[in-house]
Amino acid sequence: MVLLDEIDKWVVDWGNKKYAYHVDYPEYQLVQSDEMQQGWWPSAAFYTHPVMHLAPLNIVYHSTIIHETELWCYDQFRKYLPKADNCAVEGVRDFWYSYYLLDSIEGKLLRLFTKGKLDISSREPNYYQLLIFRNAEEKESFDKYLSEHFNDYPDDIIREQYKYQIHQDTVQNRGGLKYSAFQVAKCAKLYEDWLKNQQID
Repeated sequence: MVLLDEIDKWVVDWGNKKYAYHVDYPEYQLVQSDEMQQGWWPSAAFYTHPVMHLAPLNIVYHSTIIHETELWCYDQFRKYLPKADNCAVEGVRDFWYSYYLLDSIEGKLLRLFTKGKLDISSREPNYYQLLIFRNAEEKESFDKYLSEHFNDYPDDIIREQYKYQIHQDTVQNRGGLKYSAFQVAKCAKLYEDWLKNQQID
């Protein structure tokens, strides 16, 4: 979808409109196909208001659906992002992280929704609760780093540094699942270190 790369050519106003369109080719649209429903991914715990909503999102040409995905809404309808993918951590049972590949359709939507800034934050700092990679090769590099450095930080240090966010991952917020805010925090901490190593290289 080359048109998704033309960030300035799209009219996007989630929260007020259930569709977005390309100004030169309005037959290409992004359409929220149902009402927002409250849901949960542990990344929601890292936003100021830890409530998340989701809705089906379609890329449409005229009336034909050409791609189905989801619209994720964080921080009580303040931050709209496309669905991220989830990945199991190799060699560690029941441990995951969520990510975008920028060369995928969801990655292009991320650029579009953030006006090219790739800023996933809302009213708080970017905690790297959703990891961003340019492509599959870069993700493979992180996965290798993650496997080699998984035990660099004791769990107590992670729990202390991210205690507020981890505390938000509760059944009341639809959380409390196996894929937890603690896992998000640990992968985010190692991703931050990996980014620093990438800059040095």
